[in-house]
Amino acid sequence: MLSVEESANVFGKNKINLNDPAAKRALKQLVDFIYNYKFSPYEVTRFDEYNSYLYANDNNAVFLRGWIGFHKQYKGFLKDTSNISNMEIAPLPHNKGGNTSGVFGGWSLMVSKFSNRKEEALKFINFMFQKENQQILYEMGGYLPINTEVYTDSLYLEKHEELAQIQKLLSWGKHRPFLENYTRLSEILSHSFHKALKNEITVDEALARATKQINNEKIIIK
Repeated sequence: MLSVEESANVFGKNKINLNDPAAKRALKQLVDFIYNYKFSPYEVTRFDEYNSYLYANDNNAVFLRGWIGFHKQYKGFLKDTSNISNMEIAPLPHNKGGNTSGVFGGWSLMVSKFSNRKEEALKFINFMFQKENQQILYEMGGYLPINTEVYTDSLYLEKHEELAQIQKLLSWGKHRPFLENYTRLSEILSHSFHKALKNEITVDEALARATKQINNEKIIIK
């Protein structure tokens, strides 16, 4: 786990710096969660989002990492929600002396500069931004409202008390790195880190492999 400052050092300054001591500490921490502290079961190395929810519910887990809308989404594919329904949203954990934060990512609505339908696209985005539609998106899919009017509607907040906590997370949060080939970078990191989490290679080897591949890919930061 990286603090905001450490994240800036690892993913900033126009390059990916996996040689930063914080990168090694964070990955080692995740490995230790499985093999040393045994906070996490080995099964996590085989999970996707869906299976992590299943395991958490079936094994009465204390916590899990999921998308922030999971409290809306899991109801659609779990028959038994007796355990997971007791979980609530919490800030990301942090090391002693550090500060918590949220991380923003995922899909966004944007207009391509090459589009010949910019006016129509902008109308659609404005339509989706309306308060009522933001509320529908949240209620149906757990998508976080970005229209601040949603958070000032006292009657709506009474119905969805968790939004008060979500608003705090949004005020603390940081965006994921602005990388031109972010998806490819994520694939490189996840592949090497996954091998470390399975104890197939060491933390140092995982970081070295990822660094080599990233340099070969010539990752460009916007």
